[in-house]
Amino acid sequence: MKLSEKINNYRRSIHKLPKGGYFITDSDLARWRANAANLEAENERIQVYSDSADKVADDLRIMVAQLEAFARKVHVGPHHTAIDATKCSALVDWVCGIMDEGLALLKGEQDG
Repeated sequence: MKLSEKINNYRRSIHKLPKGGYFITDSDLARWRANAANLEAENERIQVYSDSADKVADDLRIMVAQLEAFARKVHVGPHHTAIDATKCSALVDWVCGIMDEGLALLKGEQDG
């Protein structure tokens, strides 16, 4: 899967709440954590240093840590809990901006 596809998957897993704010499911958060580590390992494995991939991996790691530190768990269904990121809206907006920036950088690298 291309890095741009991974970033788009992250974006889709951030759900806006009707009254404002966001939530992210526990499983999505776990996947983000794993993918941040995978991006780092992938860069080392192919021995190609990609500023864009490293930046995205670092930002994901920071976001996961911040969400786990500041968000609270809420029930969103009978078998699902989620991270309520409402109080972290500014953080989520910031990381979404970085993801958009990363997508633009990657598109520029592919086009250029």
